[in-house]
Amino acid sequence: MPRKKIPPEAPLELRDACIVAAQEVIAERGIENLSLRDVARKLGVSHQAPYKHYPSRDHLLAEVMRRCFQHFAAHLDAALDRIPMLAGAARSNVTVEPPRDPAHGDLSTNAAMVLAKRAGVAPRVLAEALKVELELVPGVTAVEIAGPGFLNMRLGDDVWRRELSSVHRLGDDYGRSAFGANSVVNIEYVSANPTGPMHMGHCRGAVVGDALASLLEWAGHRVVREYYVNDAGGQVDVLARSAHVRYREALGDQVGDIPEGLYPGDYLVPVGAALATELTAFCRASLSGVKIPRRIDFVTELPRHDTGKLYKRLIRDAYRKETADV
Repeated sequence: MPRKKIPPEAPLELRDACIVAAQEVIAERGIENLSLRDVARKLGVSHQAPYKHYPSRDHLLAEVMRRCFQHFAAHLDAALDRIPMLAGAARSNVTVEPPRDPAHGDLSTNAAMVLAKRAGVAPRVLAEALKVELELVPGVTAVEIAGPGFLNMRLGDDVWRRELSSVHRLGDDYGRSAFGANSVVNIEYVSANPTGPMHMGHCRGAVVGDALASLLEWAGHRVVREYYVNDAGGQVDVLARSAHVRYREALGDQVGDIPEGLYPGDYLVPVGAALATELTAFCRASLSGVKIPRRIDFVTELPRHDTGKLYKRLIRDAYRKETADV
């Protein structure tokens, strides 16, 4: 009986294949020698192919390192717990981040600097105690004290290989967390003031607000995105009175300087001109006996709570202008 042919495994997509190849390069040559050209060579593809998913070597490693920082921040926290003199010390100012100079190692922490006062010792004395604890952390190959008390750590290649393996395994979910515990966060952004024109600040607010909301969702929060439509109250009454001044100006009245407390911006000039054009046509039709449509679109777009009062003033002014010309 002929043996069944076993279908070959589906080839990895280029994005995932790059990660696997990167692991192999790191295992052979070390993380400092990783390059996208070497990854392409491993895969037997054009040297430009990996750039479709990773614009540079640093784009891939940056996310890997970020996760490593989180992992080792937890180890640092545990090390601090084991030092009696730091019991109950606030740690909000403690950081774990890459050193400014890559030659100083993979990770750096300011823990000894910011906690020394609470411990009642010199930063370097506390750094010596922390150094002993951090050298016990799996994956840390060396810990060095720099300057007055900064701690620089070097990580073994296995740390990076494991993290790259996580990138490969988790795919698009890499980096997602449950930190927010499904708590609700309300993000209000843009909320452009309806009494003035839009500007680039509103565009910036849209980008920043949407990005912040997406990051919070990624971190496990339930996010409510809010655009606050602030189209009522005193500021809209001021807008209506300001538009009325520009309307009278468009009818030919000498309004002089815009009264204090009203909006003086030129952006209301075309608003006044449009009102004048529409309502003058309305009044001319009324005086000639033509049937008047019940709705005037431009006017009914004004705030409803003020429409009646302002509408009467607009019509009165337009009628006065038209009857004066008869």
